[in-house]
Amino acid sequence: MKRWLPLWLALFLTLSPVAYAQEEDGGLWYEDQAIALVQEMDALLKDEDYTHFVTAAETIISAVEPLKQSDFSSPPQSALRLTIPDSEALLAVLESMGAETEDLDCSELCLKAMSQRLPNALLSYLNSTEGAAWLAATSVYTTSETFVLPDGFQNAVVILRYEGDYWAAVGFTQTGEETGTATAYFIQSSAQAFLDLMNSALDAAGTEVVFQETVYD
Repeated sequence: MKRWLPLWLALFLTLSPVAYAQEEDGGLWYEDQAIALVQEMDALLKDEDYTHFVTAAETIISAVEPLKQSDFSSPPQSALRLTIPDSEALLAVLESMGAETEDLDCSELCLKAMSQRLPNALLSYLNSTEGAAWLAATSVYTTSETFVLPDGFQNAVVILRYEGDYWAAVGFTQTGEETGTATAYFIQSSAQAFLDLMNSALDAAGTEVVFQETVYD
């Protein structure tokens, strides 16, 4: 898993601050979808019947007990949106970092697939750093929804920061010609360390900050 981290950082160095799917009135489509999906996931987390349906493992049940004390029913304190570049942008950033891409043994199909898988792979990676029990628990409680692609859609990650030790995040990926899937995960606030690492890499590269942040009252 560690060997993929440099590639993920390379991808995120090109994340755009532009709100590709914003509504004309300035609304935040990604953020609105993410918040609604996380509220649904929170309701399932606290539903004992659902818990008994999805798992009987005490390690998973114990891992999510502290999570149940968090309140995801209200808007988060803030949201960070990161849009994922396409394959051409990926090649461009690799070249800008001095990589030789002419002999890169990865087809256009491969690069496209990597870009599409990155949102959920990144969130799974963040949870894997918190141990096997947490990774298993968050895998059980993921919630997803299929939607019709809005104009200008890009694969993306939205990180919702709530008060306390637990946050949530949603990966948006195109899964069909005109459809996409949003998948929500619980994550820990320790993910901030990874975000700080990304910011440091961006600063060192002299690149503009790429997170688009929305602060909620």
